[in-house]
Amino acid sequence: MPRSGERSRSGGPTLIVIGGLIVVMVGATALLVGGGSGGKGREGGTKSRSADTKNSRASSTTSTTTRQPFRYTVESGNTLTALALFFGVSSSDIIAANPDLDPDHLVVGQRLVIPPPRVVKLVVKPRKVVVGGSLRLTLTGAQDFENVTFEVQRPTTPFVGASHSASESGVVTTSYSLGVADPPGTYTVIARGDRGTLVQATFSVEAATP
Repeated sequence: MPRSGERSRSGGPTLIVIGGLIVVMVGATALLVGGGSGGKGREGGTKSRSADTKNSRASSTTSTTTRQPFRYTVESGNTLTALALFFGVSSSDIIAANPDLDPDHLVVGQRLVIPPPRVVKLVVKPRKVVVGGSLRLTLTGAQDFENVTFEVQRPTTPFVGASHSASESGVVTTSYSLGVADPPGTYTVIARGDRGTLVQATFSVEAATP
């Protein structure tokens, strides 16, 4: 099995003593929280190849590190599918990064460019909606043709929509309509794929103007 040659470490605070001064270094973490109130929801969706992320805003402080592309030497027994799974990328992304690659015939000793994993994002538009309104959910960065479900967390029972198949570029677009009984509050949407994709976002529900 291939080895990426990379190492990662995580742990608690690190103390560094410099000239009698103690410096505390703590790894950054991110937390996204949401809640809401009950009602009925309806979902409907279509697949899309592009995501509109305009006006999207982070609801929490995050720290993201994306590794750079690197080269891997094909070994005996390697397949494109196995390499994609091992490095956490899609087969189509490896093919795109290697225009001359024959995906069905890897050659021992062949040098491949392994691209970084896709950045997973969930965009909710609009971020504020009135009771009984609807919104659009766009997921990018999923695996090719991954089956994805969207869950809207509510204090009564969560609403889980039907499964959607991501496009070849890892995009899923769907819509969600709130019931008239949904009270104002903050709601959390969780997108969960059957190949490891997991991301969430929040939106606000406001009372309808009389």
